[in-house]
Amino acid sequence: MRIAFFALLLALFFPGTLHGEPQIDVTVVVQNPLDRREHGSGVIVGRNQAGDILVLTARHVAVVRPLEVMFQDGGIVPVVARYVQPTSARHWVGDVAVVAIPNVPRVSFATLSPADAPAGASLRVIGNPIDRRFYTSQARASSSIRVRWIDEVSDLFVDDPSFRNVGHAFNSMTMNCRTCAPGDSGAGVFDASGDLVGIVFGRSYETSRAFAVPISEIRPLLSELR
Repeated sequence: MRIAFFALLLALFFPGTLHGEPQIDVTVVVQNPLDRREHGSGVIVGRNQAGDILVLTARHVAVVRPLEVMFQDGGIVPVVARYVQPTSARHWVGDVAVVAIPNVPRVSFATLSPADAPAGASLRVIGNPIDRRFYTSQARASSSIRVRWIDEVSDLFVDDPSFRNVGHAFNSMTMNCRTCAPGDSGAGVFDASGDLVGIVFGRSYETSRAFAVPISEIRPLLSELR
């Protein structure tokens, strides 16, 4: 009875799903092995030429040291390399990075969307908010805005147009996502077809608005690592 009551509360205040999404197979926890409460999320996107598995995540998650990746089955592997910016430095790609882990057999890869999600599109964010693991939040694409990354150490960003000459500018997608929360940084944003359209990097605590780096900003980084 108590378990059923708790499940009802969870459904009322944190609508989403705990399992059953095929994209959970490509979702991982990216965490600090010294304090696993310090964690984010990631999406498996492929292999590099050396055979290492590439995991897409948020830049402010990837810079934590040390770092490890946990799969849905509980398996844990160490991060062996980090890529936080295209080597060509063509442009700033926002709060997004890739970490590499040793080759793992029978791993699934996310399918990248050919285009960004349009405003109004129904989306799913699959990540690890707070103390939930591999949790799906329902979201809806809102608008595209220009965000400025102010401080790489404190992962401070602003969407205020008055900050025109500060930090690094990049395109961002805003979403309405009531249950997106800390721990979802680096979580995959998937469209109705199950394709990856972005990576979560933050949210507003005053509203239900969350921020994601869209796939159009992510591709330059991935194209140089494969």
